[in-house]
Parts: sequence; structure tokens; C-alpha cells
Amino acid sequence: MALHLDGSHDLHACGSAAQRLALRLRAKVQDVVPGRAARAGDIWDSGWVADEPAAWAALLRFQPRRATFMVMDGLPAARMQHALAAMHAVSSGYGRPVRVLVLGAALGRALGRAL
Repeated sequence: MALHLDGSHDLHACGSAAQRLALRLRAKVQDVVPGRAARAGDIWDSGWVADEPAAWAALLRFQPRRATFMVMDGLPAARMQHALAAMHAVSSGYGRPVRVLVLGAALGRALGRAL
């Protein structure tokens, strides 16, 4: 899902350097055009949250530059809960949608307490 949303599959399917460049330019244009409404087919940012101190610190400062899809898989419940609560607290200031897919055994308890 993440690779589809972030254009990785489209980039891989490009047959030439010119097609790859055009795809990259499309993503940049959607970022810089003032007042441009989001459209179906826009390229998202996507990524996986790693269980590393620098990653958790960056997540607490996160501001989306474009629609974003994050995957949290098998992460410590307490850290995940803290990060989700912090993101939720500032999410009204996000200028773009952010979707988080939480996977793992602690999913129910952590997600319920975070939100």
C-alpha cells in the first residue's frame, strides 16, 4: 500500500529517465503550487517508523509536507501510545492528511489509550 501511495510502483514502471523525471516533477509541483487542492492520484509520502531514539524524536516534531502514510509495526506499546497521542494533539495544524497503520500485538490497548 505504501509503495503504491508514494509512487514507488509508478517510478519502477517508468521506461525511461524522462518518464522518471516527469513523475518526480509531478510530485514537486503538487507540493509547491499555492492553494492546490489534493487530488486522487497525488503522490503521498510514506514510511515505516523505526524503534530508534532519533526516529521517535523526529516523529514528535513531524509536520507533513504532503499527504502521509505511516506504518508502525511491532513497536513498543508505550512509545507508540506516546507518539500517537502527541501527533493527535497537534494534528489540527496539519495542512495535509496523515494516516497511520498500526500493526502488532499491543494494537488494541495502545491505540485505545492514545486516542
